[in-house]
Amino acid sequence: MQGHRPGQLIVRLLGSSSTYSTDYKYLAFDRLLFPHLRQIQMEDVVEAGDHLCFGNVMKDAGDSKSAVLHFERCVEMWRGLLGEENRNTLAAMGNLASSYEKIGSFHKALELKEKVLNVSKTTLGAEHRETLVTAQNLANSYTRLGRYKEAMELGEKVLEAQRRVLGPEDVDTVRTMANLAVSYKYLDQNQEALDLEVQVLEIQKKTLRPEDPDTLRTMSNLALSYRKVGRKQEALAPKPTRSRTAEEDIG
Repeated sequence: MQGHRPGQLIVRLLGSSSTYSTDYKYLAFDRLLFPHLRQIQMEDVVEAGDHLCFGNVMKDAGDSKSAVLHFERCVEMWRGLLGEENRNTLAAMGNLASSYEKIGSFHKALELKEKVLNVSKTTLGAEHRETLVTAQNLANSYTRLGRYKEAMELGEKVLEAQRRVLGPEDVDTVRTMANLAVSYKYLDQNQEALDLEVQVLEIQKKTLRPEDPDTLRTMSNLALSYRKVGRKQEALAPKPTRSRTAEEDIG
């Protein structure tokens, strides 16, 4: 296909070949499709689902600008066909918001996440898992924009609901705890951050492998928190291999 423009039939075949998974199971295969997808003209993509698949492949391949274009088309088409309250439309809006952040359009992302949250509360319920994840994503956007108090307040509400509805060791609950600890640090509530990170590490030691990146990240953050509250001896405990901290990888 090099040097040729794929027609609609080929676009449909590429769309049916693209498979997305949150655990990156199909990432290697989808990367083989990436050079072909870059040649696609937007007007040749006639299915919203294909735009969604292509956007996910582009996002995972690091081409966030192209991902935004595909997600915008997907949202536009599904809004017209299915309505804004449809779960497919909401999922596409969430993907678009995260891609906006990748290209630095943080205010656009925030506006879209607020809209998704409001619709999710109405259609799914305030304590549905997807609604709570959307709320936590919104809290992360507040953090990125320096609105730390709002991030903390929303994170606390989400955590209270997740602990009650999903359980204290659920993966989404633990992720919210880690992100809330980041908000506490930005607000100089270092003891509160430390207390949360201790809980996170205890859960991760039970539920994850010792070398899991999330566990290593928590250990690094915890060492930082010990130093901030003056517990230097505990901060000097053996450190894990360098991993991105929660502050560097919110969400």
